[in-house]
Amino acid sequence: LSNAAAASTVQNIKLVSSDSWAERTVTYTTKPALSSTVYGSFSGGDYGAWVEVDITALIQAQAGKTFSIGITTGNNDDFAFYSRETSNKPQLIVTYR
Repeated sequence: LSNAAAASTVQNIKLVSSDSWAERTVTYTTKPALSSTVYGSFSGGDYGAWVEVDITALIQAQAGKTFSIGITTGNNDDFAFYSRETSNKPQLIVTYR
């Protein structure tokens, strides 16, 4: 992920509890719940900086399944990242060994 705004708080990666949402229609009010398990964490960092997170355990646990992940924090210092419509779009890179 590339930071669209500076943030200093810890962001947590969790499994989304339901895959019954659609990218173009989901809103803050209709967003699906997240699981309680944290699969990875990172500090927001500086504007424009790329953030890498190892979520190997999550990928291994969900192998062969369709799943969604969410990023959340416990306070109001949200993490802003670029959408897929920009040149800094988020990437999920999976290395299979």
